[in-house]
Amino acid sequence: MHATPDTPAPAWASYIDRTELDAITGRGLVVLAEQVPTQRRQLLRHAADLLHARAHTSPTDPPQRSAPRHGAWLSLAHPAAGDLDRAVSAARLALSRLPAVSSARSVALLLRLHDDLAPTAGRSHAVRDLVTELRTLPTPARRTAPP
Repeated sequence: MHATPDTPAPAWASYIDRTELDAITGRGLVVLAEQVPTQRRQLLRHAADLLHARAHTSPTDPPQRSAPRHGAWLSLAHPAAGDLDRAVSAARLALSRLPAVSSARSVALLLRLHDDLAPTAGRSHAVRDLVTELRTLPTPARRTAPP
């Protein structure tokens, strides 16, 4: 059975739109950048562009559950591309959403960011403060975050 353009999407997929698809692609590019060092910067720049809109979803707009997760992916893309200030900003935005959205995946990604940023914490107060805050997050059962 093939879906046609008039076929309604299943209820579980109601939140899928262009922004969500871009964010999903963006997080895939972050993972790919880890495997393809020769194209790392280019992949991470493109990933950040794709993740930005979902990570910056207005707090009053749906889907809120996706915003902290993709914000966490965005926060991982920035330091890998060498931009600590933008990493801090993206992480702070993702953290601000956690009280409203319980997400073990987002927490796991932010703990991964902690591990990535810890060696650079001495470079700035903002990074050091963020690393300290990330250290207080509850540790999920699994420290790795699937895409």
